[in-house]
Amino acid sequence: MKTYRHLNFLIDGNTYDALRRQSRKLDMSISRIAREAIASFLENGRCSKSSKGLALGGENSKE
Repeated sequence: MKTYRHLNFLIDGNTYDALRRQSRKLDMSISRIAREAIASFLENGRCSKSSKGLALGGENSKE
């Protein structure tokens, strides 16, 4: 499997603040939390393809 060092994406300020608080609480980097969250979504089959591209399903999905 090919691996990539960087994956850039935009999030709103409230989400970033929540990630920063969780990062301090768990003593983990924000990037590690994001990588593990993405891996969890993919492993659990919570990902679906739509005509607009790749959309992560879940409660907050706007599909």
